[in-house]
Amino acid sequence: MKPMLSQQIYDVIVIGGGPSRLFTSNLLAQDGISTVLIEKDSETEEGVVCSGVISKEAFEKYNLPETAIVGALKDAKLYSPGGIHIPYSHPEQAVVVDRYKFDRELGNSAVKSGVEILLDSRVSSIAVRDDYVESQLKTPAGEMSIRSKTAVIATGVSFNLQTYGQTA
Repeated sequence: MKPMLSQQIYDVIVIGGGPSRLFTSNLLAQDGISTVLIEKDSETEEGVVCSGVISKEAFEKYNLPETAIVGALKDAKLYSPGGIHIPYSHPEQAVVVDRYKFDRELGNSAVKSGVEILLDSRVSSIAVRDDYVESQLKTPAGEMSIRSKTAVIATGVSFNLQTYGQTA
């Protein structure tokens, strides 16, 4: 999953490679929108920081990879680090997924749709110009710049790019 960048100006650059970013990138590419996704880890399924509990309805509605389902869940107790617990009952049945497999399959689907994915890469700064967004990257091959018409900053808990023109 390491295609080379094939063009100079993309329609969209997506920064972050979690499941929502992979899914969004896939939808964009399926609509013929040139998309490049930048991920800091060496694989899209690395660095999973949240659980894999998803509503069953989401799989049907969004055609998610059902091969990643490992179980079903209706009732749960959520525990805080301080020992406080909250009982939870899902009105419908939720499913538990293998997040590594789930993310890997979303990434493979995105690549098949035409998304170019740069792994082991970080966006160090973003500059909004009159006609494009310029993103500076640090990659294993060195520093580079990517231009796009739009940037989607979806870095999860990393907030260093959310300020206009911010340098990470």
